[in-house]
Amino acid sequence: IATYLIILWKQERAQKGLTRNQSFVDFGCGNGLLVYILSEEGHTGYGIDVRERKIWKKYQPQVDLREKTWQPADTFRDTDWIIANHSDELSPWASVAAVKSNYHCNYFLLPCCAFEFSGAKFSKRVKDKSLYMSYIDYLIDISQNVCCFKETQIDRLKIPSTKRICLVGQDRSYPPEK
Repeated sequence: IATYLIILWKQERAQKGLTRNQSFVDFGCGNGLLVYILSEEGHTGYGIDVRERKIWKKYQPQVDLREKTWQPADTFRDTDWIIANHSDELSPWASVAAVKSNYHCNYFLLPCCAFEFSGAKFSKRVKDKSLYMSYIDYLIDISQNVCCFKETQIDRLKIPSTKRICLVGQDRSYPPEK
């Protein structure tokens, strides 16, 4: 996942002519490994999780991991990317957090367990599709029709997991002044 993000961000820097590395917030960072790797690669950012893990104390002090419950009113004004890697109840909120934070904030979402905005378990909406693919459609709908991301890219990661479809939201379908 770190490699995927590093390559994605390198391509974004080339396309947009950016000279600095992207910043990030990792929603539901768990053990903090992704924050550690991205920080070691020169990206600034931090991870938040509802509870601290014992392993956090083993990281160097520059690995910024915060025990925090994210609230919908919270924003990340100076953040380029929201990362939601197996973020459970936070998954439907990833695109919302990005669009609320700032006009240029994008998101990467690798959903695992399917939850609604309320935190309730997601119920399948289309009988011809699996629960997981129905959930992917739900998340794309939020991204494009609620949060107004121009296009939500879907990619299948080559990782050892049955849940390996990621969503990438970049660029808004409206101009910055709106």
